[in-house]
Amino acid sequence: MISIKMDRDTEKRVLKRIRPTARESEMIESAASRVVDGVNSESPRYFSEVGGKITPVIVGSVAKGTYLKEADVDVFMTFPVTAGRDVLEKVGLELGRKVLDKPVVKYAEHPYIRGVMGGVNIDLVPCYAVEDPGMKMSAVDRTPFQSRYVNSKIEQFQRDEVRLLKRFFKGIGVYGAEARVNGFSGYLTELLVLSYGTFAATVNSISRWKRGEVVIVPGTKLGAKLEGSDALLTLPDPVDADRNVAAALGPDAFSIAVMACHRYVRRADIRFFFPVQQPPADLPSIKRAISESGHGLLLLTIAKPDVVDDNLYPQIQKAKRNIISLLNKHEFVVNRTAFSVDGKIKILFEMRQRTYPSSWLRAGPEGWSSNSPVFIDKHRKAGGSVSLVDGVLYSEEKKPFATPGRLLENSIGELSLGADIDGMKHTAEVSSDAAVIDAGNRALLSSLLFYRFPWEY
Repeated sequence: MISIKMDRDTEKRVLKRIRPTARESEMIESAASRVVDGVNSESPRYFSEVGGKITPVIVGSVAKGTYLKEADVDVFMTFPVTAGRDVLEKVGLELGRKVLDKPVVKYAEHPYIRGVMGGVNIDLVPCYAVEDPGMKMSAVDRTPFQSRYVNSKIEQFQRDEVRLLKRFFKGIGVYGAEARVNGFSGYLTELLVLSYGTFAATVNSISRWKRGEVVIVPGTKLGAKLEGSDALLTLPDPVDADRNVAAALGPDAFSIAVMACHRYVRRADIRFFFPVQQPPADLPSIKRAISESGHGLLLLTIAKPDVVDDNLYPQIQKAKRNIISLLNKHEFVVNRTAFSVDGKIKILFEMRQRTYPSSWLRAGPEGWSSNSPVFIDKHRKAGGSVSLVDGVLYSEEKKPFATPGRLLENSIGELSLGADIDGMKHTAEVSSDAAVIDAGNRALLSSLLFYRFPWEY
C-alpha cells in the first residue's frame, strides 16, 4: 500500500499561498456580518407580505471556515414555508438590491442577487426555513443544514486539509459542480475530507477509485434510493441519505481526479495545485500537425445565447452529440472534439480524414434473396451501379454531400442544437480544414491537437 504521508513540505508551501491571512479573514467575515445586519434591518418591513420573519444565515465555505483567499460569501435568507414561491423570489430580489452594492440578478433554480459588500463578492439567496432537509421546497433549502453538519463534525486542523483538496481540484480543473465543470462541489470536497481524515489520505484513496465507488461519511448511511446506483461516485448526503452529493460528477472530471491523485501520491508537485499556463501553439505548428496527421477539421461557430452556464453547457453537449450523429450517419467519422465559449460558441471536430470519395458503397441483400430484384431496380433507377461480391449485392451511389462541411451547412436548420442555441442558428458559420487554422482559433486548436493534463506542463 502506498504511504499516505507523501510530501508535507509541498502541502505547507501550498497552504501559505491559499490560506487567508488574518486581515483577509477579517475583511471577508466582516462583509458577511454586514450583509446579515443589512437583511435584518430591511426585512421587517416585509413581515406581513411574507407571513413571518426572514432570517439571514451565513452558509458555504465562509460559515465552515474552509474558504480560500478571495472567497465569495454565501448568505441565505430563510423565508417562512407559508410564503409563496412568487413572494420568495420578489422579496428576495428586492432585499438583495437594497442590501448589496452593484446588485446583479443571477439564476439557478430560482433568481438571486449577486453583489458586493466591502469589496467582497456576495451571493444573497432566498430559501425556505424547512424543519427537515428531506422536506425541501426549493433546491437550496438543504444548504443551511449542510453547513451546520460540517461545522459539527470537522476538526480544526481539517479546515486546512479541505483547503488543500479544494486547491488541488481547482488546479487539475475539476472543482465545481456546475455544468461547465461537472466536478467536485465544495460540499463534496468537505465530505471527502470528513470521510478520509486528511488531504493525503483522501488523495491516496481517490487514486484507487473505480467506477461505481461508494463513499459513506462515518456515522451516516446510504439511503434506500441510492442502493444499486449506477453513478460514477455515490456519497450520500449526511443530511438527506437519499441524495447523492456526487450526482453532478461527470466522467471526465472523475477520470482526471483519479489520474491526478495516482500521479500525486507517487510524486508530489506544486503544479497539481498551481499549473503552469502555456500559450497556445503557433499557427505553423498547428498546420504541420494537421498536415502530417491527414485528418480534417470542421468548425461550427455560433453566437452565444444570453442564458446561464448551467443551461448553456448541457445544450453545447447536446449540439456536439447531434452533430457527431449526423456526420457518422453520412460516413464522416469524427476523431476528437473540443469547444470554447466566449462571445461565441465554437465547436471543433477533428475528422478522421481530410478527403472523401464522391460515392459510397451500400450493402444490400444476398443475391438469392427475394428482395434482390427490388434492390437492383431501386438503385439502377437512382443512377447507381450494382455489383455482386461473395453472393451479396452492393450499390455504389454518389454522395448527396461531398464533405462534412457541406453536410453541416445544409442540415443545421433541421438539426437540434438545444432550445436556446437553436434560436441563434441565423448566426451559424461552418468552416473546414485550412479555413479553420486562423489566429482566432489558436487556443481551441491547441486544446484539441496538443492536449496535455494540467499537471504535465
